[in-house]
Amino acid sequence: MIDSPRRRTWCSDKCGRAWQREHIWRFARSTAKRRAKYRCVRPGCTAARRDCEVNHITPRNGNGYGPGCHHHLLPDEFGVGGLEVLCRAHHAEITKAQATARAEARRATKLASETTL
Repeated sequence: MIDSPRRRTWCSDKCGRAWQREHIWRFARSTAKRRAKYRCVRPGCTAARRDCEVNHITPRNGNGYGPGCHHHLLPDEFGVGGLEVLCRAHHAEITKAQATARAEARRATKLASETTL
């Protein structure tokens, strides 16, 4: 999330648009799709050209899509963040795996809290 005060002015329109492409979801999503030429980035995927969705490489896990550095197109120096373009099938596969992992973590937390009582 953005920790610094929100900036209200930019040195130029170009600078302001660059910030939008990296921090506001609808602009970041469009930029990622254009960068990937509207195709799934998975090797060998033959999905239709426009059948693509944008996925956060680092899962949001319910943290929302408000403005922030989590929309950067490329991961930072620590490998956090970044966007990738996937077809609907690959995106569903990743989302299902993430949902399963979250459910297992909740179950483990619940089980641990029940055993400590």
